[in-house]
Amino acid sequence: MMVPLIHEATETLLKNLKNYAETGESFDIHRCFGCLTMDVIASVAFGMHVDSQNNPKDPFVHYASKFFAFSVFSPVMFIFMTFPFLIGPLHGLMKYTDRSEANKFFTSCIQKLIKQRDELPPSQRRRDFLQMMLDVRSSKECVSLDHFDVVNQADEEVVLDGKTESGHKSKRIMTEDEIIGQAFLFLIAGHETSSNTLSFICYLLAIHQDCQKKVHREVDDFFSRHGSVDYSNIQQLKYLDMVVCEALRMYPPGFRYERAIEHDCVVNGQSLPKGATLEIA
Repeated sequence: MMVPLIHEATETLLKNLKNYAETGESFDIHRCFGCLTMDVIASVAFGMHVDSQNNPKDPFVHYASKFFAFSVFSPVMFIFMTFPFLIGPLHGLMKYTDRSEANKFFTSCIQKLIKQRDELPPSQRRRDFLQMMLDVRSSKECVSLDHFDVVNQADEEVVLDGKTESGHKSKRIMTEDEIIGQAFLFLIAGHETSSNTLSFICYLLAIHQDCQKKVHREVDDFFSRHGSVDYSNIQQLKYLDMVVCEALRMYPPGFRYERAIEHDCVVNGQSLPKGATLEIA
């Protein structure tokens, strides 16, 4: 359903890379991948056409850059990550003007898009993730946010007598705030993680040209059998999947994980009290 939206952004990237190759000009591949992921997220999650690869002054790009300016590499973030107990006392003293402006911009964009979609007849509505959530909101069936978690659905749904039953019982429909939150989640979780991973994959393939040739052969063979890529046939790219997994192993996008301890327990002889935060790096 949303594959054509991704193809559109990818074709723009390939066109730009071809221009760089023909001129021999050096360029920042990470910036290219950052623009690619920005365009895909804007199209799929926010329902907006944003050509950040050729138009870096687009308002969406401007506010997204502000949103990500407070990165994990900033001194303040480093202090918070090293001494998490300081977050509470210092949070009220911090100024988040840029991020607040970005929040208002994205929230306003989604609210306007929701209003526009509601005014259009169903046949003219763009088929993207935002529309999927709006369809669920307007349907009589009540679903929770877990409905949009592909991993949970694959793991927990059970098919009985041709009917799908989920392990999660739905209690209410999605609210507008939840729809906005899901779009934000796409932006926060998908932008830097995806662009960084793609950049590391290119770096690893550049220094391991034997692996690069194997990927190239597999992709060429794939396109000799398939006209285009979709969610079902991309599973056939086994070696490419191995390359992606190895890049994620060597350069994981999430280098630190936090989990709240819900009850007293002992793990490998270490006592973990209820209410504590467990950090895994």
